[in-house]
Amino acid sequence: MKNIEILAVKVKKATERLKRLTDENLKLKLEVEYLRKESACGRKQTSEYVVLRKNTEEAAAKIERIIKKIDTAKVS
Repeated sequence: MKNIEILAVKVKKATERLKRLTDENLKLKLEVEYLRKESACGRKQTSEYVVLRKNTEEAAAKIERIIKKIDTAKVS
């Protein structure tokens, strides 16, 4: 009879530990999903910034060319 009681206590503790681990696993899965979404948003923003930087550089180069044309027109 004593062995059955000991086994029952061990099973109860193992069940509680399994429940805690299952809950922790679910929390970690949700956190991983959130971090993946954040990472995807970060990559998207990074690519947008690269495009904006390139467009800004091109616009600055065009402005410089226009200013040079204006300056040469004033000199003439």
